[in-house]
Amino acid sequence: MGLLRPFIDLAGATNSDTMDTSSESTLTLEGLFIPSGITLICGGGYHGKSTLLRCIAAGVYNKIPGDGREYSVTRTDALSVRAEDGRYVQNCNISAFISNLPSLPGTQSSVDTAHFSTNEASGSTSQAANVIEALELGCKAMLVDEDVSAANFMARDGRMRALVMDESITPLLYRVNGLYATHGVSSIVVVGGVGDWLDVPHHVVLMNKYKCTDATAKAKSVSKQFSHGHVQYAGRGTVHRLPWDAAGTPIPRRP
Repeated sequence: MGLLRPFIDLAGATNSDTMDTSSESTLTLEGLFIPSGITLICGGGYHGKSTLLRCIAAGVYNKIPGDGREYSVTRTDALSVRAEDGRYVQNCNISAFISNLPSLPGTQSSVDTAHFSTNEASGSTSQAANVIEALELGCKAMLVDEDVSAANFMARDGRMRALVMDESITPLLYRVNGLYATHGVSSIVVVGGVGDWLDVPHHVVLMNKYKCTDATAKAKSVSKQFSHGHVQYAGRGTVHRLPWDAAGTPIPRRP
């Protein structure tokens, strides 16, 4: 995190009035304010998307004055969520994201994703478990970077849905709104290559040469212009607004 300071120039932060805020104490501060809800951080490669997300992630900690990050403040119950191939999972309810997993040939037992356990999770199952465990810990803000996420856990486009009909994964794209509506869990997601994400956010931050601007209005316009409409996903309702039902509630753990 020590590399954040030289790369972030406060003079380069430019935002419209919709994303600005000020706080008066002994100082008056102006800068980027990210409200609750679903927020995307978009932009080209190497324009500062992941750097900004790491800065937000560092905001949960107290800083030494002069550190360069002391004015980067994030709610303390924010957590970074990523894929962890090969991790151990024990009795985790990932059924909101993973269901109908195939069993090995010659075996009779089916995989119960409401009580999922494995010694070596895949990218998608590990990230699903990380999301559920974050909820168990009381997380109210998830930080997700597509660079360290499982591609099939993040989104699936229409062509792949048409080709692969029997899919076990419900991507995060289709669950973030339900998470916020039901559990009040906000999400800040770094995306740069999947336009379907433009259909779900409340706010969009556009990074260009390490400068951030509010691109919410433009993102909504692009979504409306290029959207093919909501389609049915595995018989579970409209793709981008799937509710978070009781089946996705984390399993109470022993104290």
